[in-house]
Amino acid sequence: MTIRMKFLASLSVSIASSFLVCSTAFAEAQVEQSTAEQNKVEQTTVDQNTDEQPASVASNSSRKDKAKHNHKRKNAKESAKELEAIDAEALEVKRIQSFQNKKQPLTGQLTYIDLTAGMGQGVSELTFSAVRRQPKYQEAERAVKHYRTKVQRSVRFAKDAINYAIPYRGFSMSIEGSKVLLNKDQKLNNLCIAELMKQKYIDEMHPQITASIMQIATGLGDQNPEASQREVEKGVTALEKLVGKEEAESVKNEMVAWYQQLNISDSAFQNEPWDVDTSYRIYQKALDKSADGDPLIYDICKRVKKYIHCKLFNMTAGAVESTLSGMTILSGNPLASLGAEAANTAFVMSTGGPEENKILKELYFGRRMEIRRKRLSDEVQLALSNYEKSQLTHNRAQLAVSEIVLSQLVGPEALAEVLERDPVSDIAFTGPIELAKAQSGK
Repeated sequence: MTIRMKFLASLSVSIASSFLVCSTAFAEAQVEQSTAEQNKVEQTTVDQNTDEQPASVASNSSRKDKAKHNHKRKNAKESAKELEAIDAEALEVKRIQSFQNKKQPLTGQLTYIDLTAGMGQGVSELTFSAVRRQPKYQEAERAVKHYRTKVQRSVRFAKDAINYAIPYRGFSMSIEGSKVLLNKDQKLNNLCIAELMKQKYIDEMHPQITASIMQIATGLGDQNPEASQREVEKGVTALEKLVGKEEAESVKNEMVAWYQQLNISDSAFQNEPWDVDTSYRIYQKALDKSADGDPLIYDICKRVKKYIHCKLFNMTAGAVESTLSGMTILSGNPLASLGAEAANTAFVMSTGGPEENKILKELYFGRRMEIRRKRLSDEVQLALSNYEKSQLTHNRAQLAVSEIVLSQLVGPEALAEVLERDPVSDIAFTGPIELAKAQSGK
């Protein structure tokens, strides 16, 4: 046992020593190999640097040549621009000298400076400024906005449907219609009444504003200083009651500035006066033209035309309603009668509502057209009467404003046709204030 242990120990020692010798030799071989590879890499790097050095030198030289070439091109372009500038200047000098040598007269064009762009308030704006000072108009305006909402339209539709199926309003619709015809104030409880009252306040105010402005124009054109001042102050006072002192003075100043540059020749007053037949014919022509071009009248006519149905549709509607009404009465079955009544109500409401509701709406539309036509009639009469007066008194401002008002009523392109003579100048197209009636007051 002891001998075996000694043998194993000696064997392990010899194996360890042999392994150590082999490891040392292997490490030395690795070191020699790495040293050789490092020397090889260094030699390769040196060779590459040696090869790249001529290439870099060549690249630097080519860049220098290119920079010199670009500099030369840049200098050439600058020189060309300088030459072009010198040539242009020389040509301009020659052109001026040639023009001076010809000694041509100086020609030009005198342009009429229109002050209308800075003249603020127009008649429509002044009208709305005046009516908004009235509490009743403010109430009507709020009512229109309220009843035009989708919720209120739905509520109105439901009430009409219920009243058709189960009449509960009694004589309220006929009472409402009579107040419309007699022009009596009503409670603003629906959209038709609110729109009518709002338009009424606007159309009653618009001619008053127009008359005040024409009064100021008449005073400005009067050759008598005392009478001129008196007439101007009269128009300003009337306008002040409607729109306030500040806006009235602003309009006065604008019209004074406009009148100072107004130039109408004496030939404009050489026309023969109109006789009775001519005056009536011109008045009717102007009224028809103004009504045809009015936006509110056009809108009302468009809305009323939808009630004009063809004969076939009318007969079909009558057959449907009579059949459903007969089923409601003669069916003998409560459920069938109820269903027929519901179907009849749905059909009637789909065609615009009950006939009595349509007739009442048409009555409102007719009243609104009547109010607007009265306003147009008043303003046409005002413009034509002042036009005739200006022809007799040679009042330039009165003539100009009369044509401006009339041109805005009938249209500038139709002014010569209505007056049966050419307008005095372009003043009918651009006036001291905007007299357009674009606002329909709906």
